[in-house]
Amino acid sequence: MPPEDPQPGHQLPCSVYIVGPQSTGKTTLVNALAEVFGNVPIVREVARGVMAEKGYSKVDVDSNDQERKFSMQRDIFTAQVEAESAFLDPTQPRSFLSDRSAIDPLIYLRRYSGTSNLDRLTSTDLWNTVRDRYRDATRSLFFLLLPVEDFLVDDDIRYVPKSLEDWYALAEEFRSFMVEERISFCEIGAECLELENRIQLVLSKLLPSSEAL
Repeated sequence: MPPEDPQPGHQLPCSVYIVGPQSTGKTTLVNALAEVFGNVPIVREVARGVMAEKGYSKVDVDSNDQERKFSMQRDIFTAQVEAESAFLDPTQPRSFLSDRSAIDPLIYLRRYSGTSNLDRLTSTDLWNTVRDRYRDATRSLFFLLLPVEDFLVDDDIRYVPKSLEDWYALAEEFRSFMVEERISFCEIGAECLELENRIQLVLSKLLPSSEAL
């Protein structure tokens, strides 16, 4: 039996992160979940704002300038953590919906810049703190959205993979990294195309039928 839809304004039982390669429907799903839950905090995509503010573009994702590649993903990573931290006041923590996570820039860094530059971020105390929070299933729930070819579009801002193979390989980078870091996640792919079905899948994990509202 599927979970009942929560009443608008009901607090999320934990923070929900929608992650994955570009053009997999992340923002669409976050917006739909926001409508289902009503007045819940949302961490909107930070990458576009960082790119506009710092003068980065999608060509920097896999450019030959290693330091610029690193700087862009570091700045996106830092901005994402800061956005999440706004809801982590220990005296009154709030669960939130997040369009992406601090994992996303790490994946792009690993895929297009290599593990040495990735280690420059994953060896920090900041990542260790974030990773501990992401590993805590009582605080964080991750959904990895996988490539669906009909969803792939070029908006002139986000990086577009050079091939479908590159796109699928990026998804595998997400999967392997989260497994390595012991961060639990659920996958949503081509077997679940309709938005309503995706919403119900998220709700089934977030609000088991035994605890449905």
